[in-house]
Amino acid sequence: MHDLARDRTAELTAPLTVPGPTAGGVAVHSPPRNAFQALDDRGIAWALLRGAEALDERSADVDMLVDAVATAEIDAVLRTAGFARIPAPGHGSHRFYVSYDPSEDRWIDLDIVTDVAFGTRQEFRTALAPALLGRRRRVGAVAALHPEDRFWHLLLHLLLSHGEVPARYRDVVCSSASSALGAGPVEAFVRALRPGVASRLPAAVNARDWRAVVELGRELRCAWYLRGALGVVARSTLHRLERHVPPGGAHRGMSVAVLGPDGAGKTTLAKALRSSTRLPTAYLYLGVWRESRFEAQLRRIFGARLALRLGNLLTKAVLIAWNQRRGRLVVLDRYTLDAELPSDDLDLKGRISARLVRRTNADPDLMILLDAPAELMYARKGEHGVAELQLRRKAYLAMAKRFPQMVVVDAEQSRDEVRRQATQLIWKRWLHPHDR
Repeated sequence: MHDLARDRTAELTAPLTVPGPTAGGVAVHSPPRNAFQALDDRGIAWALLRGAEALDERSADVDMLVDAVATAEIDAVLRTAGFARIPAPGHGSHRFYVSYDPSEDRWIDLDIVTDVAFGTRQEFRTALAPALLGRRRRVGAVAALHPEDRFWHLLLHLLLSHGEVPARYRDVVCSSASSALGAGPVEAFVRALRPGVASRLPAAVNARDWRAVVELGRELRCAWYLRGALGVVARSTLHRLERHVPPGGAHRGMSVAVLGPDGAGKTTLAKALRSSTRLPTAYLYLGVWRESRFEAQLRRIFGARLALRLGNLLTKAVLIAWNQRRGRLVVLDRYTLDAELPSDDLDLKGRISARLVRRTNADPDLMILLDAPAELMYARKGEHGVAELQLRRKAYLAMAKRFPQMVVVDAEQSRDEVRRQATQLIWKRWLHPHDR
């Protein structure tokens, strides 16, 4: 067990036990509860910063402070609890994790920090983390900041990151202001930085004088800059630059292609995945044979249309690789496998073109084949005829035998059920990248 955890009281160092799914009367769903349990089992000190009120919601966003001694093992510990890290360079000590609960179609976000820093780019650093973890308290199933620390941490976070206390947080800040009566470590830090602000801020909050609160926040920000101007500016600039640099290490994204005959629901599913998943996502249309107006004008120039099409596909291949390097999920609406579909009018030139098209892009990590009866697909879109759709359907199903990463999903189901099944397939491969 880490040194910081070893020095805690018996109440704080005891393994996290969850007699029921509640934390102080608030339901705690399985994914965050599993994360809390995993950290506790390894003796890693942690405390909830924000998000207790969201633990019973369908989509929870939970902020936590974790002992910096455990930095090297946090990823592995949380992976055992079903959380995967989302790379996000340029955010200081912030580490972002997500988990998906397929039984409830629910995403959970964990924002974990190992130090206490404020500001839009975490430029205002402190050394308060050990003191805050040392004063944490159990609230039902979770470890939370001491009430005094919770008020000050939340208030500084809002003032230094947002420049104000947004309306949706005002009741929470006011209700916790009554706890800010003692001289905790955050209050002492503020008092040392700007003595008058430490006493005036709680009074302004209790009076709901938000204009005064904003002014005091600006005064505190100015004092912080005066105290360490070079360091604050340097951290802000560095973090801003880091956000435009692909993450290092093994944090590679993945690509998923949505396939199927016309009327199967490819575009509907691809766009639904793009909007519903909590993974960082990029969307690309990768239709092979759709002809643009510009291509139609090149019919008389030998090889011009093919060259344009290949150039377009190669450009998209670069975009796919770049987005994966950035750690994103790349959702492909259609794929170059469409070039292998049977066609009665495909001559030698067409077969050569199809082979070249297939060579432009690497195969995706996952292929989702939407399958439905030809009659249903024709009724949905009214294109190609039932016989042609049935021919393409058989061709796609034959492809599924060649590609182990292709999974067939029943497109007769409701759109929402198809999306849920596709999301579960994506999450399984995202959580276990070595199985791809």
